[in-house]
Amino acid sequence: MPAEEMHTSGTWLTFDVPDDWEKSELTDAMTAAAYAIQSLVPLFIKCDRTDIHVVPQVKAIHMERPTFFIYDSYPGGIGLSENIYPRWRELLTLAADHVAECLCEHGCPVCIGAQEAGQKDNKHRAHSLLAELAK
Repeated sequence: MPAEEMHTSGTWLTFDVPDDWEKSELTDAMTAAAYAIQSLVPLFIKCDRTDIHVVPQVKAIHMERPTFFIYDSYPGGIGLSENIYPRWRELLTLAADHVAECLCEHGCPVCIGAQEAGQKDNKHRAHSLLAELAK
């Protein structure tokens, strides 16, 4: 699919690759964590889940490091994602707790999204990543 380009507003969180993580493990953990984050953002900024997007990139173009981007779904932006900037730590803590407290074994649409068959470590890795970033 062609790249989508939209001028909007957003915030991002860049971090270092956790020790001893393979790129594929980080990709899966970030994708699962992004799902959890996007599910909880509306609790912080009183919006619909579709009003914002959370995009994980293992090696963001500008920073060349793992990065989570949160941006408004509207051209020009309407200031939603900007309200997350001062609340990243609180959001990450809530997301880590949400994933840990979910009763599923390996991940589900309630916590980290539907998982492919055989994906048994994504929930643990997503929780580990979120908890580490929340410190």
